[in-house]
Amino acid sequence: MKAFIITMSDKPTSVELAKKCRASVMQYCSPAVQPLHFEAVQPKTNLSASIEVFGEYLAYTYPETPFHSHMDFNTNLYLKAYDTNDVKKIIACSLRHMKLWKFCVDANDTIMALEHDAIFEENFDHDLVANSEWGVLRFNCPRGNPRKGRILAKA
Repeated sequence: MKAFIITMSDKPTSVELAKKCRASVMQYCSPAVQPLHFEAVQPKTNLSASIEVFGEYLAYTYPETPFHSHMDFNTNLYLKAYDTNDVKKIIACSLRHMKLWKFCVDANDTIMALEHDAIFEENFDHDLVANSEWGVLRFNCPRGNPRKGRILAKA
C-alpha cells in the first residue's frame, strides 16, 4: 500500500516533519506500506491542480466569509466559511487531497494520505484500511488538530 506524505518541499519545516512521518511509518507499519513523497498543492499552483483534477478550472463557490455562510437547499447542508486568513490555502488543501483521491480511483488502489506532521505512535495494521468496505477512514489524535479535537481533549 502506498502511503503518500503530503509535503511542501520549499518549506524546510514541512520537509523535516515529513522525514519524521516517514520514519514513524517505517517503524510502526508493516513493510507492505510504502511511504512516498507527495508534493503539496500550494496557492500558487491552485489553477494547474484544478485543471489536473477536474480537466478544467472550477471556481471556488464555498463561503469565504462568515457573512456568506448559508444553508444550501440543494444538499440540505449548512455551508459555513472556514476560519482562515487566506482562503487560497484552504483551496490548496482541498485540491491536494482531491489529487490523491483521483490517483486512488484511477489506479483502483487503496492508499494512505498523510499530512507531513502525521506520526504513528503504535503498530498500525494496514489490513484495516486495505479493506475496501471502509471507503474513507480518518485517523486523528484528539490532542492535536483539528481545533475541535483540541477542545474535546481538554474536556
